[in-house]
Amino acid sequence: MFDYPAYLETLNYFKLFYLVTRWIKSQPEIDDVKMRTVRRRLVHAILRVYARSHVQVRTLIVRWESYGEGSEFHCSEDDAMILLDSEVSPLLVKTKKLHIRTPAFFVKFHEKLPGSFKNLKRIELIFTAWMKDRGADDEHRPFAVMLEQNEVAELIVQPPPGLNRFFAVINAGMMSLSKTLRLMEFRSINFATYEKPFGALQKCTSIEVIVFDWCYNVINDMAKELTSASFPVLRSVIIRDCFNMADLDEWATEVNEKCGGKLALTEEPKSKINEPVTHTSYPSQTIT
Repeated sequence: MFDYPAYLETLNYFKLFYLVTRWIKSQPEIDDVKMRTVRRRLVHAILRVYARSHVQVRTLIVRWESYGEGSEFHCSEDDAMILLDSEVSPLLVKTKKLHIRTPAFFVKFHEKLPGSFKNLKRIELIFTAWMKDRGADDEHRPFAVMLEQNEVAELIVQPPPGLNRFFAVINAGMMSLSKTLRLMEFRSINFATYEKPFGALQKCTSIEVIVFDWCYNVINDMAKELTSASFPVLRSVIIRDCFNMADLDEWATEVNEKCGGKLALTEEPKSKINEPVTHTSYPSQTIT
């Protein structure tokens, strides 16, 4: 018999919407006017049944795709909110890995998100749309709260472009990870546009691996935030497809040579946005 509880340990939330949409499109009696209402009810019913069956999602992927509002596959913020419904959220009690790639304008969803997780060990925050910087912290403070509430060991971030206070706010949550964070990965970041991006990372004394993937402009005083920090167990600095980071290149070489020089100099298979759960697990960092 097929083991549905084991299968559902990894839930790709918006893929479920996609599959339900395809099924609805094959039902001639359901017209386009009713389609989104029927889809929402079906997804809610499916997840509610799983929750009542005591299924526990260990890895949650909330990966929004921009199909366009006119597409039958388009999902709105209201669709995302189903996941946080009181009858569905028990699925997430024991979730350890969260990959979230949602539009920055899903403000209501982001505000409610932290309350659903208490056991996260790995978080990937990938933003694909612009977030308005109104000079307030309300739009990105929820992610700092999420970090404060979980003993995260692995953190991957790709902040929204143009929001220069992102790290200033996220750092407040990262401070709570000073003893637990072992892997920090930065993706697709122009560091010249952000304020003090390494303010909290400096305090993370358990950090073992730091990764820069497709990043640029870490120089001078910003680079010194890392190169002058004390990382007692740091053993690898991976700089992949980056530029204008010469100050970090020299530091990375020193760290890698001191620790054997092989791990960071060998190209590791990296996690891809469309395959978030296959990210390389570094030695001693496997999360079960």
